[in-house]
Amino acid sequence: MALATVRRAVDADVDALVRIQSDTWRAAYAGLVPAEALAHVSTPEARAAWRAAVGAGGGHHVFVASEGEWTVGFCAAAYYGGENGAAIAEVSTLLVEPRWGRRGHGGRLLAAAADALRGHGASAGWAWVPEADAASRAFYAHAGWEADGAEVAHSVEEALALAGSERVSVIGGADIFALFLPLTDRIHLTEVHVSPEGDIVMPAPDPSVWHHTLLPERHPEEGSFPAFRFTTLERRTPLAGT
Repeated sequence: MALATVRRAVDADVDALVRIQSDTWRAAYAGLVPAEALAHVSTPEARAAWRAAVGAGGGHHVFVASEGEWTVGFCAAAYYGGENGAAIAEVSTLLVEPRWGRRGHGGRLLAAAADALRGHGASAGWAWVPEADAASRAFYAHAGWEADGAEVAHSVEEALALAGSERVSVIGGADIFALFLPLTDRIHLTEVHVSPEGDIVMPAPDPSVWHHTLLPERHPEEGSFPAFRFTTLERRTPLAGT
């Protein structure tokens, strides 16, 4: 019987990571993920992204599972430190080739990732799994992970129906903001005094529509974060029904 092992990924494993993700996604997500997204996971850009992930270090971890001479699966996990307990421990990818399934590789990969995240001080973590991926959901449930209760909405109307009478808060991204802005009566905005490059720009609020309440600027210790302030914007004319 071939020996099954888990170890940290190295640069020489990148081609195997790309192959496993491509083969596994095509088998599991055809019809669920757009064809162009399935094609992208085997592009040079995807290969470069995995090479960067393998070499990232710090809170970033990539593990590979092997059986004998074969690389049969991998797991990527990361820990992002934050202030006031706002850290994030995440398993972003855990894949085992279908032909090597039900041999314990997924469990060993998840255990290695969990050990690494606990080493950063994490006591809990999360993983993103498509709702339709019953096999992965069952795997995490068997390992003791629980669904967070999130519900999927495919339109503004569906989202509001799920929320019921509760006040709704929207946290983005840009397309979601644009969809909900006509229904928004208040915006909580953080103004960070820096001008980074980017390809997503929020239009400046129209002062004839929004009234600003500005809080004092905050100036963190030099060399840590740029100055910032919190802003609340409220509609000058209330929305109908509010």
